[in-house]
Amino acid sequence: MDRLKGKVAIVTGAGSGIGKALARRLAADGAAAVIADLANYDIAAAEIATATGARTLGLQVDVSSENDVARMAAETVKAFGRIDILVNNAAVFSTIKLKPFEEIGVAEWRKVMDVNILGVALCCRACVPHMRKAGGGRIINLASGAPIKGVPLFLHYISSKGAVIAMTRGMARELGPDGITVNAIAPGLTEV
Repeated sequence: MDRLKGKVAIVTGAGSGIGKALARRLAADGAAAVIADLANYDIAAAEIATATGARTLGLQVDVSSENDVARMAAETVKAFGRIDILVNNAAVFSTIKLKPFEEIGVAEWRKVMDVNILGVALCCRACVPHMRKAGGGRIINLASGAPIKGVPLFLHYISSKGAVIAMTRGMARELGPDGITVNAIAPGLTEV
């Protein structure tokens, strides 16, 4: 399909899992895809290009780093000339060990918050000016059903995803007048 032909999509956390599947689908629909991750970004970019024929770019990015995120946006614009779609998928999740909230250390709390919340904000901040310049864009934030259910034993994760839901609502209202839609999806446990 070519319904996204000419569009450029950045997917964070796209080296594997849900992010890789999302990037592959965007590429299959005709978008140039930027695969941003700490690991496997280059391998995933090559696999997606081969499977879909789309133009891809793999970038090593820590979404909690302001400099990395600024570089991600700049390199995307340099390579493809624009940013139309941002999928904020990167998150600390699979490495979390379930434990009572009082046993979760401060350093672990900070890491989860830095990646799962601040990372979303930084990526949006870096990409939105390019979307505004183009007259609009799409931001998709990956949240989770866990904060709605109140799942125990990983309170920092569910707190971060609850914040993503709140941030999405606020950004949608703030960026809507600029022609930028902001939505969240909340997948459950997913096999990819």
